[in-house]
Amino acid sequence: MYVAFADGTVAALQPENGVAKWTRQVSGTGDYLDVDWIDAPEADDRIYVASAKAGIVALDATTGVMAWTYPLAGANHVLVEGPRVIGGGRSELVALDRARGTKVWTLQLGRERYPHAAGRGAGPDPGRAGPGRAVGRRSADGGSARRVRSRKRVLAARPGPTRRGVHRVERGGALFAGAAPVSPLRRVLVVAAVIERDGKVLVALRRPKGERASLWEFPGGKVEHGEGERAALARELREELGVRAAIGEEYARVEHVYPDLQVELALYRSRLHAGEEPRPLACEQVRWVSRRDLPGLPFCEADVPILVRLAEEELS
Repeated sequence: MYVAFADGTVAALQPENGVAKWTRQVSGTGDYLDVDWIDAPEADDRIYVASAKAGIVALDATTGVMAWTYPLAGANHVLVEGPRVIGGGRSELVALDRARGTKVWTLQLGRERYPHAAGRGAGPDPGRAGPGRAVGRRSADGGSARRVRSRKRVLAARPGPTRRGVHRVERGGALFAGAAPVSPLRRVLVVAAVIERDGKVLVALRRPKGERASLWEFPGGKVEHGEGERAALARELREELGVRAAIGEEYARVEHVYPDLQVELALYRSRLHAGEEPRPLACEQVRWVSRRDLPGLPFCEADVPILVRLAEEELS
């Protein structure tokens, strides 16, 4: 397995004993790193690293030797998608040719994804040290099931075979050599709706005070104790937007770690009942936005992998 550490090092570890087969210094101390790979050496013998300082980096999985680098400013997410490597940065989402590291397409964001205005606390600081992370792997075909990912890992939509839209991955803990024990973060289950109408997606702007202030998100909220996910989402849509909706199939499930909170986010395709019009009852505003324009809005970090998937589906 492959892990990344806050000193900018990537390591290949033997899962049975944790002994390092190789280590590679990708960048310097205080970097944010994300790692992805295909769990089939015959299909791809490389791993891919997103480094806020170095960009997107391809390493030989056997030796750790660097194969290519793409300079993406503030790179914080990477995933392997068929013949492409998708990288997310501070102001750009880019698809790279997996073999050569050349750019296939790019989406420019309208503003920085993680604004630094006071009180917004909306994303990783490239200069801030954080724990290394063990990350998931995907199937050798690289294209039969699309995966969405966040800073931590993605969970299966439900037990059973992988299906289009989500990919089942290992649930590995964070690894950080020499770190002192820390108190576990508060964990919450959140549900949200993917509602589309006339080719646009419904999103809501959080209020300017509180957690994740003034950031956009897919409408929804926390699941209360003893409440089912679909029932909770229907309730949240009534309370937040004043609408009745039919809650459909699960679209994706993402697990994300904020500095103060660990979130499991379940998204469901939903449809507003006839005549229902959303109103900002418990949010600052609501807006219908095209898939292509979604990455131009400053979103909560946990929602960013969903933007990647929606944009890819629009381009495919």
